[in-house]
Amino acid sequence: MQLQVQVFSVGEETDWNVVRRSLTKPGAVYLPKYLDVREAEEVHIVGAGPAGLFAAQRLLERV
Repeated sequence: MQLQVQVFSVGEETDWNVVRRSLTKPGAVYLPKYLDVREAEEVHIVGAGPAGLFAAQRLLERV
């Protein structure tokens, strides 16, 4: 899982056109191709912190 973040200080502004252009470049946004899991065995993951998100990703990769 990859996350791109831009952080700005108080009073700092950004040029949103530059941000939009950077997101439309090929490969700027990577979406993995996971299999359809709607018919898979149901599991429960408790928590949405780093460990919970990692567990969910690993389960999607194992289907």
